[in-house]
Amino acid sequence: MKFSKQAYQVFLLLIVVIFSIPLSPSFDGIGADKQVFIYGAMTIWKGGVPYKDFFDHKPPLIFLILALGWPLKAWGYFIIAILSKWIAGMFIYKAANKLEVKCSWAFPVIFFIFLLCPSLLMAGSLTREYAACFLAILFSVILINPGKRYLLSGILCGLIFQTQQEELFLAFPIVIWHLVSQSNGSFYFKWNMFIKRAWLMLLGFLIISVPLIVWIAAKGALSDYWEQTFIFNLFVYGSKRPFFYKITGTLSVLFHTRYLFFVFPALAIHLYYIVKKRNVALHLVIFSTLIIALWAKAFLGRIIDFVAIYHYLLTFSAIVTFSILIIAKEWNKLFKANILPYVYLLFIAGLFFVFWKNSFSYVKNLKRSYASKQVEKLVAELQEVKNKDGHLFVMGNTSFLAVNNRLNCMSPSKWIYTTQFSQSLNFDTDGQLVKKIIADIDKNKTRYILDFYLIQPVKSKIFQAGWEQYLNTTYKEVSRDKDYILFKRIADE
Repeated sequence: MKFSKQAYQVFLLLIVVIFSIPLSPSFDGIGADKQVFIYGAMTIWKGGVPYKDFFDHKPPLIFLILALGWPLKAWGYFIIAILSKWIAGMFIYKAANKLEVKCSWAFPVIFFIFLLCPSLLMAGSLTREYAACFLAILFSVILINPGKRYLLSGILCGLIFQTQQEELFLAFPIVIWHLVSQSNGSFYFKWNMFIKRAWLMLLGFLIISVPLIVWIAAKGALSDYWEQTFIFNLFVYGSKRPFFYKITGTLSVLFHTRYLFFVFPALAIHLYYIVKKRNVALHLVIFSTLIIALWAKAFLGRIIDFVAIYHYLLTFSAIVTFSILIIAKEWNKLFKANILPYVYLLFIAGLFFVFWKNSFSYVKNLKRSYASKQVEKLVAELQEVKNKDGHLFVMGNTSFLAVNNRLNCMSPSKWIYTTQFSQSLNFDTDGQLVKKIIADIDKNKTRYILDFYLIQPVKSKIFQAGWEQYLNTTYKEVSRDKDYILFKRIADE
């Protein structure tokens, strides 16, 4: 298949749009993390700032990305998601051309199949979704420009870090190779050259990071930023599972997401070419990246602490795509040129079947999900607090921040991430946090509380007893569902 540049851009955009249909407002799944990030976008538009005006432990870039789409709401997030993947796909295409891999049109499509698989991406608008795009662009820029573009590479590293910190580990092997390679990709090391390149990358990293930190500091949220995105992540949010359970759990997730059938064969193939001394640098980079990715998923996140937490593997989409690309470079001559496009089409069809075969029912049920119906019902029921900040608080289910978001109604308390009370975390063990929440609710005279913990109590007796007592004395039940109870302030009766 041969395309003109313009025709290929249109072709690629069309493919992205087709694969992104599950993210469209026609389906528009709720999603827990997604609603926190959208809430952050709403906060920014109202003059607030992450960490000070709402609690979260993610870096700030995701809130700013979604803030770009806030005026158009669901369509805005959809357009941003499409554009980010389209741009990443164009860079992958250029990288394939630079490496002289035949049928370069196929590799962006492979990336889209991996990244946009609904059972992994779920409702979308996730940090790792955008980190995967930035990783794909970083890998492409380095492969297109070995020995060049260090400032741009540093900017991309900054984008990755400020989207999802630990995903920057996945860029470590290719960045090291980039710092010590010549324009032809061969190894070349001199201290003065290495230091100059490293400083340029650091400058690019700071171009992204410094303005964000200055903005946060100017809003008086610097200490909150440090405590939530670093201290909390390091000392509270980490998994406490046994060592071997993390390994077996990660292997289980790899199996259920089908990545197991690509990652380990790819490791074996790259190791084979390293031993055979064929394009050693490229194979070593991808081999090391896959190993680091496996380590990061097993030990830096909470991949097996929850059921079906598959979105942690989204950044594998970039790594495995480039693994296939480097292997394809070796296999260029295995097939005749006239049949090679059909080979790739067959591979893409098989890949689509393997990754998407369980996704169609998932997509079909997104709009019909019970949670979506619950949110729609609550939005209709709570129209009186639309555009009235401080008059709706959600306790115990972050997904239902969707009600706040759709009503353009800020929470009375910064502690919106209350799902963590039900997680196995060292979180509010002394009950002080719930006291702050109650104080914020009283200060705002919050009209409605949407509670999930009276129906499904948490283990923390300090929290549960104090929260139940407060609701029973200050609020009155007005409606309930099988999952929640809606309370209204007694003074407003």
